Amino acid sequence: MPAFGKGGRRRHRRASFDEVAALSVEGLNKSAIARVKRIGWNTVDRRLERAANSCQRFNDGRVRALALEELQADEIRTIVGGKQQLSWVFVAIDVWSRLWPATVVGRRSYRNTLSLLRDVANRMNHACFPLLATDGFEFYFYEKAVRRVFGPVRLYGRVIKTRRNDRVVRVERRTRIGAAWRWEQA
Repeated sequence: MPAFGKGGRRRHRRASFDEVAALSVEGLNKSAIARVKRIGWNTVDRRLERAANSCQRFNDGRVRALALEELQADEIRTIVGGKQQLSWVFVAIDVWSRLWPATVVGRRSYRNTLSLLRDVANRMNHACFPLLATDGFEFYFYEKAVRRVFGPVRLYGRVIKTRRNDRVVRVERRTRIGAAWRWEQA
């Protein structure tokens, strides 16, 4: 089959698309990918946007009815836009499978906290509710987002870390809902 014509161009574009996505996963920025692949920066940007949308559609369609055992929710601080803008990645991770059923990117706010927990709740099998652990971020507290999304849960707790000079010096577990012995067992 000739490399020219519609079929050949599609195969070439698909291979190039896959290479751009792979280079991004390896940590290259858009400008570096454009130089390596000898394509325009805007082309790289469009392909990465298309890849992100494809991943989102896959996640929305396939990651459903999850039997989660131990779920941890946290926020990761990151800097975007040439180190000018602070942003947060809200993450929920199932400890045992290492699956990230939900992520939300944005400001560190109640709205994003609620959005993360709602996304997790929509993807869960509600017959088996997991142990839910969060850090000390105020919007996770049971009286706020957790209660609003999950209602009465079987076990919810917080892990509070005290830091000095960028080192964790104390870890405190606080049971919020459920029996203390179940928290220690988990």
